[in-house]
Amino acid sequence: MTDKVEWNPPAATTKEELANVLYFSASGLKTQVLASALLHTNPKLKERISAIADELNGLQQDVFGI
Repeated sequence: MTDKVEWNPPAATTKEELANVLYFSASGLKTQVLASALLHTNPKLKERISAIADELNGLQQDVFGI
């Protein structure tokens, strides 16, 4: 990977902002699960990261119940 991507969002002040942080976090992890050659060599870690991404996605839905 040659591109450096920095992402440090400010604290959310609305439900939409919080949901977006969770969505982008989950999406970034899922991208790694699907595309990272490093994770393809470590199936256990790949599975754990995928589960975390799924949990973040579920939390995104929960935000609107706050």
